[in-house]
Amino acid sequence: MVVLGTSSVAQNLNDYKYVIVPKQYEWSRERNQYRINELTVFLFEKYGFTAVMEGDSYPLDLKNNLCSALKADVTENSSMLLTRLQVTLSDCDSNLLYTSEPGKSKEKEYKRAYYEALRGAFESVKELNYTYSGDASPTLKEEKPVTATSNPQPQEVEDSEAVEELQKTENENTVLSPVQGQLDNSNTAMYASSKSSYNVKRVDKTFTIYDGKDEIGVAKQAVGNTFLVKTSHFEGVGVLQEDRFILSFEVKGQGDLKEIVLYKL
Repeated sequence: MVVLGTSSVAQNLNDYKYVIVPKQYEWSRERNQYRINELTVFLFEKYGFTAVMEGDSYPLDLKNNLCSALKADVTENSSMLLTRLQVTLSDCDSNLLYTSEPGKSKEKEYKRAYYEALRGAFESVKELNYTYSGDASPTLKEEKPVTATSNPQPQEVEDSEAVEELQKTENENTVLSPVQGQLDNSNTAMYASSKSSYNVKRVDKTFTIYDGKDEIGVAKQAVGNTFLVKTSHFEGVGVLQEDRFILSFEVKGQGDLKEIVLYKL
């Protein structure tokens, strides 16, 4: 397998507009086990990619050109004492383009171990500094597979994030698939919950995030009814469903992924 520098890898991947994440990995026993696939989407979005879950409603340009998307996978190579995960990216013809460095965990509890290992694997994905270049086309490109090097170009790396269990919400069985169709551009609504001080005000296509009465940030539409959320308190992903707005996010200074379901008032 050919090993290239971080900048060469990023240049190849920048040609692709989307990343499609499967709903189940080969090593998992069920779809989105431990919500690991959902966490994968979240981490791709965190590091600049536009990620969609396989089988969900795709934007029109992706439907017309599946080769504009990378196919993500997470592979497991664990032992009795060590959980080891790697992130891979392939093109639409299943040619392997990128393999991350392995993320590792010695945690004994499965969920915590998978979360820590996946976040570790995404540290090398972060080093790619992905930015879509707008060069994707239906024509397949001849690519060479690459593996993240153990000594990437000098770059400041953040301390490893602490990994905590996902907090249970008032509705653990909430389905995170986006609503079919285009976002209605003539709507005004408030979304709130008695279990959280956060709320969302929608005016047409503008979604503003509040903590109580204080405005703290915005949610910008990414794909379909999926939003990138950036506030002074946290960054994350929002999903709009008929009568609810679902926030999945990391609180700044913490490493745990939280979820809040806000209901339309």
